[in-house]
Amino acid sequence: GLYVPLFGGFCMVTLAAYANSSWTPEFLRRVHGLTPGETGLTLGLLTLIFGTTGVLAGGRLADWLAQRGRADAPVVAAMVGVALAWLPGVLAPLAPSREGAIAALAVREFFAVFPFPLAAAAIQMVTPNQLRGQTTAVYFFSINIVGLGLGPTVTALLSDHVFTGEEGIRFSLATVTGAAAPLALLLLALARGPYRRAASESAA
Repeated sequence: GLYVPLFGGFCMVTLAAYANSSWTPEFLRRVHGLTPGETGLTLGLLTLIFGTTGVLAGGRLADWLAQRGRADAPVVAAMVGVALAWLPGVLAPLAPSREGAIAALAVREFFAVFPFPLAAAAIQMVTPNQLRGQTTAVYFFSINIVGLGLGPTVTALLSDHVFTGEEGIRFSLATVTGAAAPLALLLLALARGPYRRAASESAA
């Protein structure tokens, strides 16, 4: 099947994204002593600069792959973003210095946003017109249940029961990011073959 691994991969991407967006401010406060104002300014600038350019870069990469005949261009471009965000996503909470953490967060932000616009494009490209509304609704329902429901919750549970203490949040974030990324890559890799076939049928 196409949609189970495709949706599952993007669910794992969203899980890591919600975990980080929910707990990175608290991580910066607990571990590096940033005030709420400093945290908001830092994360706002990272999103504005690296998030915006990352979205554009992910789209350009997908277009470049499509121009070279890759029927699975959106999926491959999303996988590139997940893979390149993986290491900085793990290192950011483990960095010993504030500057190192923020630098790793900047790199993670740039690549981690690749999948989000590409997911919507990928689904629309291979779904018949009469099913696009329902399929898109199921997709957004899935990523919100898994991402918003589990991402912040799993991180909190790890902090409460495994990595306890004031700085335990750093290890919780590293664990969730480190585990979600390979699962996302595996599921998206499984979706590539069915996606190529569906894309070929849509183009026929």
